[in-house]
Amino acid sequence: MKAIVGCCMVAASLISGCSSTVPQVVSSDSYVLDTEKGLLCRYTDCYDLSLIVPSPYEQRIVKAYNLSEAKFSWTQEDLQRLLLEDSSYAVESLSDSEYKLPANSRTNTVYSVLQDEFDLLYAGKGGEVSGVLGKIKGVKLDQDIERPH
Repeated sequence: MKAIVGCCMVAASLISGCSSTVPQVVSSDSYVLDTEKGLLCRYTDCYDLSLIVPSPYEQRIVKAYNLSEAKFSWTQEDLQRLLLEDSSYAVESLSDSEYKLPANSRTNTVYSVLQDEFDLLYAGKGGEVSGVLGKIKGVKLDQDIERPH
């Protein structure tokens, strides 16, 4: 009996600990940008902004934000700034490091680029995780990689 109670307490603490690491969840017509963790989330699906470094899809963002056609090579911080400082939509502060962004053609494009970059790096054609990351970084993967949430 003590073992069951102990397991329940451990499970509860793990669940509460995990919930504090996930950015706030907002309606599916919005995004949450977590500047501390560097994540862009739609509902519970999150992508790391560092996926933009480097990305073959950068020109999609350039077009969506009507930027000059010059070649862009963003850092995570540059992309964060672009999302937060665009004057065509309102940004709502949820906390010191979390911001609610509306889902529109611009933010949808950024999210889609991050998703495509994740799929390019980590997922095969069928959506299964491949060894691509290991080949890129020259290391062997010891565990499966799942989409970040």
